[in-house]
Amino acid sequence: MITKFKGIKFGTFLGTYLIVVFIVNTYLLYQLYTVLDDIITSPTEVLFFGLRSVTLIVLAFFSFAVYLNADTKSSILYLVMALCFIFSEVLFYIRNYYIYDWSLVLVERLLYGCGLVFLFYYMVTKNKAKKRALKIRSYNFVFNKHKK
Repeated sequence: MITKFKGIKFGTFLGTYLIVVFIVNTYLLYQLYTVLDDIITSPTEVLFFGLRSVTLIVLAFFSFAVYLNADTKSSILYLVMALCFIFSEVLFYIRNYYIYDWSLVLVERLLYGCGLVFLFYYMVTKNKAKKRALKIRSYNFVFNKHKK
């Protein structure tokens, strides 16, 4: 997705909107980090929480930016996959550090599984698009060669 992100041209409104969303998410993550820092006794676990959460925020930022730039089937699948992983992670932390309920475990695992399914369909869609583009390029090459 990083190659798609390089070619994105944002307007000032859309760029500002993405920056504000990123800042709000980072602030909420920081607030959650301060709460969990008091609850979690191991500093290594807190570090891994921070790394996992920052990675998920970056994943969501990229997927949202690509979706806003190009409203395609693959960008929608990528965005929904990122959202499933993020909500699954939030439920994981709620379940581990606040309330343990079997229904939270069920919803968390379902969201994670759905995220994996969306990742699979995203990869299938991207590979089909690449094959289609390669086939079109080969047809154009043969057509242009015959033309000469």
